[in-house]
Amino acid sequence: MTDKTSRMPLPDALTEEAILAAIPDYRARGSRQAFLEHHGIRKGATSYFICYEGDCYDLKAIARVSLGRPQGRIGKSSEVAREISCLGLEGLRVVHRPSK
Repeated sequence: MTDKTSRMPLPDALTEEAILAAIPDYRARGSRQAFLEHHGIRKGATSYFICYEGDCYDLKAIARVSLGRPQGRIGKSSEVAREISCLGLEGLRVVHRPSK
């Protein structure tokens, strides 16, 4: 049984400022794995990524850190990708790379 109460609604909580603050933190860790481990995120993205200034980042990890919920459930990757895309952040793209 899934605990639906643990999901934070995305539209009001996910902001441009929070996303743009999480990206330098990701970069500072030096690698995707180091970022995930630092924030206690067990599983990284398999198909959705945020691309910004020439680099791509784990979409759900960035979203979780942006929401202040690194270990929390935040919804399906496709939903998170749609919400981030709707923010219209200049220079930021959401990329879907289906896993094999």
